Amino acid sequence: KGTSTGTTSRADGTYALNVPASATELIVSSVGFEPSTVSIGTGTVVNVSIKTAASQLESVVVTGYTTTARKKFSGSLVSVGIEDVRKQPFGSFDQALQGAASGVSVVANSGQPGSNAVIRIRGNGSLSGGNVPLYIMDGIEITAADFASLNQGDFERLEILKDAVGTAMYGSRGANGVVVITTRRGRAGQLNLNYDMQIGYSKLPEDRLIVMNSQQKIDYELQRGNPYGWTTAEADSLRKVNFSWRDALFQTGVTQQHQISASGGTANSRFYASLSYLNQEGIVQTTGLKRYTARVNVDNNIKNWRFGVSLQVGYSKIVGTREGDAYIGSPLNAIRWSNPYERDKDPNTGEYQTFGGTGVLTSGQPNAALELFVNQRESLQFKGVGSAYLEFHFPFLKGLYARTNWGGDFAQNEGSIYYDRTTYTGAQASGGNGSLGRSANRQFRYT
Repeated sequence: KGTSTGTTSRADGTYALNVPASATELIVSSVGFEPSTVSIGTGTVVNVSIKTAASQLESVVVTGYTTTARKKFSGSLVSVGIEDVRKQPFGSFDQALQGAASGVSVVANSGQPGSNAVIRIRGNGSLSGGNVPLYIMDGIEITAADFASLNQGDFERLEILKDAVGTAMYGSRGANGVVVITTRRGRAGQLNLNYDMQIGYSKLPEDRLIVMNSQQKIDYELQRGNPYGWTTAEADSLRKVNFSWRDALFQTGVTQQHQISASGGTANSRFYASLSYLNQEGIVQTTGLKRYTARVNVDNNIKNWRFGVSLQVGYSKIVGTREGDAYIGSPLNAIRWSNPYERDKDPNTGEYQTFGGTGVLTSGQPNAALELFVNQRESLQFKGVGSAYLEFHFPFLKGLYARTNWGGDFAQNEGSIYYDRTTYTGAQASGGNGSLGRSANRQFRYT
């Protein structure tokens, strides 16, 4: 006591410490225990017992303009289990909200990687207007289009305001409910380094669709008059094909996510930083999402002043495919309609099978493999979100403070769609010459 001399105990609690002759007392402290002061005396061994510090954490609610105790909050609010959200390596975090909160409907908009879900809080509030809830992250408004570039591993809290409280705080924008996201902040103490990894897989459900094999389909074609004019030898050869369009177009999609983060600081300055990488393969071949994110949060205290900044950047690349029942070349339609005696490629040349150079098989159906592997649909997004705050705590009244926030949100989106002229879709566009379409937009918002 009264000096800077100290030591750390071993795992079994033993310790060794050289003290000056003038030392009379020893201070012992540990996280989760009450500090204890003992007399050194004249011996060389000092045994110390410390008591557990009993404490109870109170639930808090983070809203648009304040943080308050949960028991004092009168609005309708749901706190989502953030650990469950972090552990699920979705390309868009909103899909992890399915079944996580009562009164909140979450429906997947598409099965493609990176696609966001449709969220409705307490149903549709308007027949003709918008029903999309408001999304707030660290005080800054974001949109559902940004979710593919966000890393849910950086989330500290996720709360949903479901009643008029959202309107009172955010005006008409909060009429459809508000999803409030608070990201992780640094805490005073030693430097903490963490590495997280999640690996999962997805695949097409069990195939319960019973379709004809090659022999059955050839026999059926012959019974209806042999419309393609096959000889007996050709028909016998086709009976042996039994090509699986399901295996040619679908795959077991592997998803992996890696994140490294660091946090720490002192009582006056704290930080949190992270880097993450996500690679999500779709169940349809060639489809997938790759995402890279980086985040830095810094908080500082100087006497009665509090200030901090949050910066996050993300880059995502989504490769998709055309879908929907109206598109006859989609993979799901192909496994129902394409003939089992036709292959995706010529076994002799390795070239994609077409009929007359139009991307259509003998049966008249598009070659779904040609549509999938030759045509291209991809979108790129670069996302940057930054915010800063400044607080002054008035010394004459505890709990009274003034706070101001600034924020900026930048997004750059690029998309491209290419239909090769050898495919069925490309043959239908621009006089059979195929098509290439590009789009780009930039958006900046500030608060």
